[in-house]
Amino acid sequence: MEPLSLPKELEEPSSLQAMLVDLPLVGLATRIRRCLASQLKARPAEAMNVWDLGPEAHRVKDRVSQRVRDVLEWPNDRFIPDDPCRLVLREPSVSLGDIELVMWLENEYAVSETAAERIRGDLTYGELIAELARTANNGPSDS
Repeated sequence: MEPLSLPKELEEPSSLQAMLVDLPLVGLATRIRRCLASQLKARPAEAMNVWDLGPEAHRVKDRVSQRVRDVLEWPNDRFIPDDPCRLVLREPSVSLGDIELVMWLENEYAVSETAAERIRGDLTYGELIAELARTANNGPSDS
């Protein structure tokens, strides 16, 4: 199962595309959303079998995934461990859904400021879930 990804033209938009990010139907935000949503829609339910989690981590994954799906209005919550958080938690428009999610994670799981920064960087969804499950079990960490 391939992780979520964007083609180069969406990862590295031109300055004109970046300026027109919220243009309805053809703007960069719409194109990014359609690209990621189509990948999620194509994932079968069996995609969730790639997770190897204990009971607490499984509960955390389900809770966080449902929240991500609801806030960002993804077609489903079939996120896999290798999905980049910068794409799973991405709200390419000005709706601020991604900020709402990070704030929710900070409040619910005492996510550190460093971890919140990593969510927008190189953190995978599996790493995020593992970190949140550790926090739920042991209290917040500094990573």
